[in-house]
Amino acid sequence: MWLREQGHSVMGVELSPVALESFCMEHGIPARRRVLADFDVYEADGFTLYCGDYFKMTPALLGGVSAVYDRAALISWKPAARESYVQHLTSLTRPGTQTLLIAIEYPPEQMNGPPFPLSRDAIENLYARHYSIEELGRHEILELEPRLKARGLTELREVCYRMTRL
Repeated sequence: MWLREQGHSVMGVELSPVALESFCMEHGIPARRRVLADFDVYEADGFTLYCGDYFKMTPALLGGVSAVYDRAALISWKPAARESYVQHLTSLTRPGTQTLLIAIEYPPEQMNGPPFPLSRDAIENLYARHYSIEELGRHEILELEPRLKARGLTELREVCYRMTRL
């Protein structure tokens, strides 16, 4: 919502129709739904939201995307599946595309995700071949996440990265 309020056109890809419909209802967005290729597309002023398999997304569907915001996608994937996600993201973007990635860090032995922890080393291994990586900030968020604390976490950090496609 914030990006749209700043005047940006927002495109999103979500697997769950329940999540997309909840988003639209929660924010009072009167989205029109249509079918396009492998996706149900929800369209509203400033929004184009694709409901379907991220791995079926193509550059032709996305058009000229100049920025990516990954708030909860990469941390939802088990570590073994992350490489495919990042490879596909790389294929969808052009050099110069910036990605804002929100990662979380916690001792992996304390909880079996999702969300899964994502260390700086893991990010380097996944992205460094095709992206420059800059850490923008980190802060403790355990007290803001009582459900994760109840699952056994004793520490939880949110870390924000800016990555630029090379």
